[in-house]
Amino acid sequence: MSSADPRNATPIHPLLRAWIGAEVFFAAVASGATFLNPARAGLTDPAGFAWPIPVVAMAATLGVFYAASFLPTVWALTMKTWQELRVLAIPLAVFATMMTLMTFLHWDKFAVGSRPFIVWMLSYVLPPPIFGWAYLRHQRDAAPVGTGISHPFDAPTRRYLRLNGGILVAGAILVWVAPALLVDHAPFKLTPLTARSLANMVLAAGITQLWMAWEGDWRRVRVASLLLILVAVLLPVQLLRFPEGVAWGNPALLFLLADSAVTAVLLLRPLLRGRSGG
Repeated sequence: MSSADPRNATPIHPLLRAWIGAEVFFAAVASGATFLNPARAGLTDPAGFAWPIPVVAMAATLGVFYAASFLPTVWALTMKTWQELRVLAIPLAVFATMMTLMTFLHWDKFAVGSRPFIVWMLSYVLPPPIFGWAYLRHQRDAAPVGTGISHPFDAPTRRYLRLNGGILVAGAILVWVAPALLVDHAPFKLTPLTARSLANMVLAAGITQLWMAWEGDWRRVRVASLLLILVAVLLPVQLLRFPEGVAWGNPALLFLLADSAVTAVLLLRPLLRGRSGG
């Protein structure tokens, strides 16, 4: 199927674009509480975050993922076709679903009724039905995922995304089911709640990489590529900013740093080439 086929350039529904704007707001609020000033996440009166995170290194790490999502989400607002946003829909829906399940599972740990908690619930309860609707609505007029590719990934990068995405998903599920596996071997102090929150972030990264491999087109995954690259850049920077209690030789941390760095290097060239239209 030719990339000139109109089903490979499906217009974005205004409601989806409006929700992307809401996601920009949520990313900015969460980044302020966990990335810019992670100590604020430990406050309880008034609540600085949806649940108190007294370990600054943990709050700072959580903030990396929120901060890394801000610029890509802003960029997503400028995209013209559904195909350029599709890579985010299902991964974000799954991520939000898991964060919602985590919230109910650890309900007693949350600052229920506080303003940060209300924002938290809105940011995670609403995305699954919205992105699910968006996927079904747009795919009705779009060609199947992985067809009409105009800027293909090279074969090694696509294989890497499949393999690495699968490893991340498997690891995240394992930690979600048995959080003690990470709590007992973490680079800084964790609880079952914080372990599951990190597992959800890794799960989202893994599903995103699997979807990127399925799409197989640089230009269609530019927003997701930028997000993953920013995670690789911001994670070591953030931990260097807030190093207290961080065990730098921890195998889990070393794996996360190395894995995100390799992924970023592989995606940087395709991202730049995709932006230039090459």
